[in-house]
Amino acid sequence: ASIIAKLRNGTPYTPSVPSSIQPVAFGQNSDRQPVQSSVDLKLEKFFDLKVGDFSVFMQINNLFDWNTENTVFSNTGSALSNLNETLNPSLFNNLRDEIRANPADFFPERFVEDFYQREDFLAEPREVRLGISVGL
Repeated sequence: ASIIAKLRNGTPYTPSVPSSIQPVAFGQNSDRQPVQSSVDLKLEKFFDLKVGDFSVFMQINNLFDWNTENTVFSNTGSALSNLNETLNPSLFNNLRDEIRANPADFFPERFVEDFYQREDFLAEPREVRLGISVGL
């Protein structure tokens, strides 16, 4: 069995908030993204047969299924929220109206609601792989 734990300090980024909310200039790279962490596990059993060696293994990446944020919005420091949601809640009203009027021509309306919830900014979810390796 092997366990690999990864811990990485958050990378620097420059916060940005509209001056209408907070009239301040942030220094370049003055904040850090959240700490990134992950634990991977590999279990492997080896067998020695007359025809050759083989092993059966299970590998689990992101064992604890942590939602580590790899990238964040500069105005919130989060991957799943953006200040624009609060500042301009009617931003997508025209698009919503078009979707409702012509649903066959557009993607589902729920995509608009989730626009700022960037799951692609998160680390990969838990992945379990099973396999066999053969040595002849």
